[in-house]
Amino acid sequence: MICNYNEAVVLETFEKVAKDAADQIMVEGMLRSGASASVHIQDGTYPGFQMDIYGEKGMLQLKQQHSVGHVQFGNLQVYQTLYASGIPAALDDKHFTALPAEEESMKFLVSKAQERFAADILGGTYFSPSFHDAARLHRLLETIELAAATGIRQEL
Repeated sequence: MICNYNEAVVLETFEKVAKDAADQIMVEGMLRSGASASVHIQDGTYPGFQMDIYGEKGMLQLKQQHSVGHVQFGNLQVYQTLYASGIPAALDDKHFTALPAEEESMKFLVSKAQERFAADILGGTYFSPSFHDAARLHRLLETIELAAATGIRQEL
């Protein structure tokens, strides 16, 4: 985690405030399937999110350009490239094919989340993210911080 900027501007008031949150978070590791994955979240002058998954047959990319800080707010694009005869084809963006996606907006995604939450309450189900999901995410972030601080690979 990298903190390049020590202040932020409140857009509504243009007031400068102190900031100690990371501007960039970069994570890489191996998935249970053996595929390698890397994630880069960047804030600041050019905010964005990108996750790359490399498998033996090709590569998937999940991108959110001009991120608003939360990938769950949509504006995600999924791309794939397939390797020809085991030779990586992902030399530049022209080798990637965009996969079809539904039209999304923040308003739509928030309303869908509220509908799922209401359905869980009314139906006694647990399909929406819970406190346990949030705790697991925090454990993941703590594990990433520990790996970054010690330089030692961590297991979840």
